Amino acid sequence: MKVTARHINLFPVFFMLLLLQTWSIISSGQSVQGNGGKSYFLQQYTDENGLLQNSVTDMLPDKAGFLWLATQSGIQRFDGAQFYTPEHNRSDVSGFLNRIWSLYYKGDTLLAQTTDLQLIYIYASRIVKITPLNFDSIGVLLLNSKIGKLNSYAVLKQSVNFKRQNGLEGYTLGDQLATDTIVEVSQAHMDWYNAAGLFKEIPIQTTKEVNTLFKPPYVVYFRDDGMLQVYNAKGALVSEQMGPEKHNEDTKVVVSKNPDVMGYYAIGSTVFSVALNKEHHVVFDTVLSQFPRALLLSAIWKKDEFTLVGSSASQGLFVFHTVPFTTLLPPASEDIQAVFYGQAFFPNNSTILSGRGLLFRNGAYIGVEPSLQNAASFTFMTDRSGSLWYSIRGTVYRRTPDGIAHPVLFVEKGVRAFYQASGGKIWMSDAEGIDIGYIVHDSLHRIKLIGFNDSYHVETFYECPDGLLVGTSGGIYLVKNGTDKGWLLPFAKGKDVRFIEKDGRGNIWCATYGDGLYLYRNGEAIHFPLDVESRLRYVHAAIPDKDFKYLFLPTNHGLLIADYHKMLSYADTKEITPAYVYFDRNYGLHSNEFNGGCNPAYLRLPGGKISLPSMYGLVQFHPDTLARIYATTDSVLYIDNVWVDGVSQNAVRDLNCGPRTQTIQLHVAAPSWTKISGSQMRYSLTTDERFDRPVWLDIPASGFITIPVLSNTHYHLLLRSAFGTEAGMHRFNFAIAPFWYQTTWFLLLIVLGSVLLVFLLFRMRYWSLVRRNRQLESHVRAATADLRATNLQLHRNNVLKNRLLSALSHDIATPLQYIERALISLLRGGDHTNVAVPKADLEDVVDTVVNLECLTDDLVRWSQLQQNADTFSVYNENFLLADLVAEKWKPLRSQAAYKNLSLELIFDARQQLFTDPKLLGIILYNLFSNAIKFSSSGKVMIDVFYSDEKKLCTVAVSDQGKGISQQRLQQINGMLGVSPEKGTNEEGGKGIGLRIVRDLTHALGGSIAIESRQGQGTVVNIHLPAVAFVQRKGMIF
Repeated sequence: MKVTARHINLFPVFFMLLLLQTWSIISSGQSVQGNGGKSYFLQQYTDENGLLQNSVTDMLPDKAGFLWLATQSGIQRFDGAQFYTPEHNRSDVSGFLNRIWSLYYKGDTLLAQTTDLQLIYIYASRIVKITPLNFDSIGVLLLNSKIGKLNSYAVLKQSVNFKRQNGLEGYTLGDQLATDTIVEVSQAHMDWYNAAGLFKEIPIQTTKEVNTLFKPPYVVYFRDDGMLQVYNAKGALVSEQMGPEKHNEDTKVVVSKNPDVMGYYAIGSTVFSVALNKEHHVVFDTVLSQFPRALLLSAIWKKDEFTLVGSSASQGLFVFHTVPFTTLLPPASEDIQAVFYGQAFFPNNSTILSGRGLLFRNGAYIGVEPSLQNAASFTFMTDRSGSLWYSIRGTVYRRTPDGIAHPVLFVEKGVRAFYQASGGKIWMSDAEGIDIGYIVHDSLHRIKLIGFNDSYHVETFYECPDGLLVGTSGGIYLVKNGTDKGWLLPFAKGKDVRFIEKDGRGNIWCATYGDGLYLYRNGEAIHFPLDVESRLRYVHAAIPDKDFKYLFLPTNHGLLIADYHKMLSYADTKEITPAYVYFDRNYGLHSNEFNGGCNPAYLRLPGGKISLPSMYGLVQFHPDTLARIYATTDSVLYIDNVWVDGVSQNAVRDLNCGPRTQTIQLHVAAPSWTKISGSQMRYSLTTDERFDRPVWLDIPASGFITIPVLSNTHYHLLLRSAFGTEAGMHRFNFAIAPFWYQTTWFLLLIVLGSVLLVFLLFRMRYWSLVRRNRQLESHVRAATADLRATNLQLHRNNVLKNRLLSALSHDIATPLQYIERALISLLRGGDHTNVAVPKADLEDVVDTVVNLECLTDDLVRWSQLQQNADTFSVYNENFLLADLVAEKWKPLRSQAAYKNLSLELIFDARQQLFTDPKLLGIILYNLFSNAIKFSSSGKVMIDVFYSDEKKLCTVAVSDQGKGISQQRLQQINGMLGVSPEKGTNEEGGKGIGLRIVRDLTHALGGSIAIESRQGQGTVVNIHLPAVAFVQRKGMIF
């Protein structure tokens, strides 16, 4: 549990001022009480690397005043402000640094011993080498309490050279050491050997740690039963006595470098200093009465002043500093309370005057001023000229800086208060408020306080812009400028006002005796809530520090400190309740009671110190010192230890307890560490992590919080000051583990099992639905495929229909046109009955009609091909190509003759082909028709040949017509279907002839290629498989 802040308790220092030079890495501080006028301020330090969160195994100051720390996580150097890790350039250092057990200086080199007996040399904060430990050269200088076991001493016993060098020839180590006995050996002295020979005489019968302190030539042995034995270098027992307490496992011993003190040891929560008197008896002095149980007293470190150092297994490093807190007292006991009468300061010689002429300078009593021995006034005042104002037996004196006392006037009841206003006007009042006014030419110009009665008395004055404020035991009166009367302010009616003062921020503070503290501003008086112990009820002054961060409040019950800004925030919003930290007689002050009836209530001394009169001396302190250690948050708590069913768990932040836990007990150390009640600490226990409306209980004065049997769950213990804010709450978490059948894992297992069962059921249902969906999807896909096939077939039939209509309109139109022309020619010939029809014309008509019949059959074949190309049947046979050409040219003879076209066969008339003659006939017919259509005259030539290189039989039809442009030729070769083009005699067409040629050629297993030049003619090559060519001989018709 991290300690983030500490408070200081101040203790009297008799006749001297102990200066403090403190520092902090984190804002933390705590003072612990001691005897002999000493006090210590405990401060915690942590490093950024977190090494100090582990146990500090050894500490050693070097010659430069720095502190070296060995921990279970490494080694560091501490300069009072920062931590430094020694430099190195070795890759194996990290393996040694986390096992350092003890430290020692040899010359200017720091030697660090590891748990596996390796020796690390550190020079100028740099690791220079690492070697195995050599006892002949090093001795046992590094064998401290954690390593000095029997096996190590046995090695040392054989080291003859070491004994000879150190005069140990006559000494031997006894055989009575138990194997696991640990012997405390001083790591701070090289002449430890003076005690080495003692062990053969000391009857060590325990296996626990043996606590010893060495101070040559003596050794003090602390027995477990509380007996302390002192031996000399020869092993003889020189004295024996009981210690202050019985030793236990918490006993810690450390050697001192102070020549007057052998060392220190802590038993429980008390730290004693140990010294030997002339009779060799042990003399004890209580140094710290509230030493934290969780700390390990590890070393003595002297940096600028004597300092104790402790460490904790989990809290880092703690340093006990001497705290400056001075109480000035006269030597005569009968004059001790004279300081209660007031004080005045003379800046010319830095002297403080108190009651009965007591004089103090530089923190010490210097004597009595004879002329002021009878001055028993509750007020002394030095004016701006340096003159001292006081009264003796009713006579008012003004003592000038030259030491001459001038009587000014006589006041029967004596002077209760002096005050110097602006313009040098001196105001004064007697105790009963009868003689009250300001001094003019050694006489008193009186004023009247309206409503002021005999039971009241005047306490203080303060000048404000409207006039003069007069604080009395019956309230505050305002004497307005230019008047001689004072009127009671309503808010202060009936209040015993002891202090009125305006700070440097324009706030007027008003301290009362019995009603606490007020802030008066903007015509409004704000009353501050009291602390838990109601100490603020009897407040005597409100003193801000120079930076206006803190407010110091002397009371009848000690000195309180509050945060200045939080006090103002409360005055503004009434929401942030201020927290008060206090110091009283339990924490260092000789008296709880400060004087609130004197004026001025405090003095600011050169250097910033504040001096306060009390019932037992003048108390002086420096605000900056208290400000450094004052914490305004509630995170100043320190949990010393936690016990679960009586078993210590050490200081932890989070704790897990078993299911059968009966009680949990915590010991809380608060800012005082001596009285929890004075720390105003409270606690709340809840299971609500948000702490919604917690119920607060006071922490007992013992500091122990006992939590009885609780149910199995998580708990949050909240600690805070009684008036603290929730932002600074300190939290301790613990949990009572449930039984196995109540554990979250068991319940989770049940839930997971149920969820798994439900999941499996849903999974089975899911896969059933998946299978059904897949079946439905399969049926849908099958139906969709059938529908698509049907749609495709309908589409194909529709395309076939369109193509068939186009083909019919193309191939039937031509013969019909011929028949039409023939019939028209017959009609034009005259009387039909008398005109003889030429036989040739009739033959042509017959041929055309026959050809139409054949063409109809051919179109049916082509439509079958379009409808189902995969099952289309081709009937190959041998035939004479010349016969087929003649057959297909015959119907076109009249059209050819009309354009003076002739057919020329460029192949042997005996050439046979092996292919389907009907399909090839349709191809030739379409090619002859196109050749006639796009020619004006000339020849239509047909040839057939075989290519050995390409293994093709080619039937080529060529004409001498107008040809085809290259752009249109590319379209024809690429698409074989383009928009129709008119012939040479404006013959129309449907643009389907070449598509028929292509489809039928593909059906025969061939391909088509067209070559043409515009104006020269066109050649259409029908490439058939090689098997179609039977024989080839050239012949021209």
